Amino acid sequence: MSFKKSKLQQCRIIAGSRRPPKKTSKEPLVPIVFVTLNHESEEIKLRALLDLGAGATLVDKKFCSQWRPQKDTKQWDTVAGTFTTHGSVKTRLQLPELNPTATINYKLHVSNAL
Repeated sequence: MSFKKSKLQQCRIIAGSRRPPKKTSKEPLVPIVFVTLNHESEEIKLRALLDLGAGATLVDKKFCSQWRPQKDTKQWDTVAGTFTTHGSVKTRLQLPELNPTATINYKLHVSNAL
């Protein structure tokens, strides 16, 4: 028993117009955005990782060493062990990719080991 192909299928085979294979992304998607930190007259632009399950916002000491952070030590319990921040700083931040005009007043915890 033989099966006949339709004329459209025969034309595609002759012309070589088969669908190309789908391209799949092998890189995992990571939620990273650009952030602008404004403190008094200083402005710093950096990349930030968005984490919906985080308890607070952390910043490395090298980005805000001139801002005189408040001395409030906080200890965090994580799966990997305990983590301590040695101060906090109040600043204004902007997320220009999400909303170019919005400014958010926010408290950042300063860490020495990020």
